[in-house]
Amino acid sequence: RMFNTSRTTVSKALNDLNIQEFIYRIQGKGSFVSPISRNPKENNIRTIALIMPFEEGVPERSDEVEIIRGIESYLKGQGYFLILQFSELSSSLEKELIRKCKNESVNGLILFPVPETENEIFYSELVFDEYPLVILDKSEMGIPINCVYSDNVKGGYEATRHLIESGYKDIYFVSSIKIKNSVAIHDRYLGYCKALKEFGRDFSEKFVADNLLGKLSSTEKLSKDFDLLIRDFLSQRVKNIGVDKIGIFLNDDFVASY
Repeated sequence: RMFNTSRTTVSKALNDLNIQEFIYRIQGKGSFVSPISRNPKENNIRTIALIMPFEEGVPERSDEVEIIRGIESYLKGQGYFLILQFSELSSSLEKELIRKCKNESVNGLILFPVPETENEIFYSELVFDEYPLVILDKSEMGIPINCVYSDNVKGGYEATRHLIESGYKDIYFVSSIKIKNSVAIHDRYLGYCKALKEFGRDFSEKFVADNLLGKLSSTEKLSKDFDLLIRDFLSQRVKNIGVDKIGIFLNDDFVASY
């Protein structure tokens, strides 16, 4: 009642803790904290740390939440315990968290680097020390390191091709932040341009609007104001809205038509 949590959720949490031997149960009495060492390896507890670049708390975007859920679900099936940390967009805190994980005998690390991180050399030290490390959403770091990332050029190309093949005449590229400030968005823009050229479409700056949604702070507000913002955007650029089919490839989460 205190935390507004269902019995099912609490029961599942206690079962997970019991499996990991953080607690033990005595029938008729209840659940108790296990007298275990703080060193996971001494207790045969296998742990993987995930460091996300956001401030501590629940990430606002659904794709970020799904990343965490996917990792946790797979590790649980493999008998691993997930430790979640937040680097708060700080290179120095990111480095401190990595060192802490390594020193406390965490079995491996999954890292979503902060934007424009300053720790590439530190990552290479981990690789040379043969510490298990996987980088998310970043590639071509100049070191032999395992990376998992999206093919953003192909994503931009496929979204634009879909709109072209669906009969849309004018296709706008709208980004939440400046194209030049994000490698991922820049790559999506390259895919957008590639598709336009391949299908013989002209592209110009009048069809590109980056930083349109820069002042929106959350996914909730983005969803609430999205339609209004797009219609305002179109009203400034297109006459007779609703007569011609217009496609919008909006970074990050929407493909819309008007």
